[in-house]
Amino acid sequence: MEVKSVSGAIGGVVSNIDLTQPLTSADLRSLRQALLDYQVLFFREQPMMPAHHLALATAFGKPQLHEAYPHVSGFPALTVLDNDRENPSKIEAWHTDMTFRACPPLGSILHGIKIP
Repeated sequence: MEVKSVSGAIGGVVSNIDLTQPLTSADLRSLRQALLDYQVLFFREQPMMPAHHLALATAFGKPQLHEAYPHVSGFPALTVLDNDRENPSKIEAWHTDMTFRACPPLGSILHGIKIP
């Protein structure tokens, strides 16, 4: 696994890892450290299916449900964020995901399917 800085302040692009395969203990340690070092991680060209997405999320802790949004069929912990002119975003201002919870999640994993 390799991580390269995206900018001077935040973000790292992770390469040489296949998120469709189970993560080893070493992979997980490296990803946790990279998250601490870069705060945001980008994984390019990852053909993840919902089960892979859930496995990655679960490797960092118990996924939390977001009741305000629909979810991927069969995967209630995977929220669908899909908006366009007919279905506008419910959040139009800056926000932080689920910080109102007693135990907020560590972060969020966004898997872009349709990217404008």
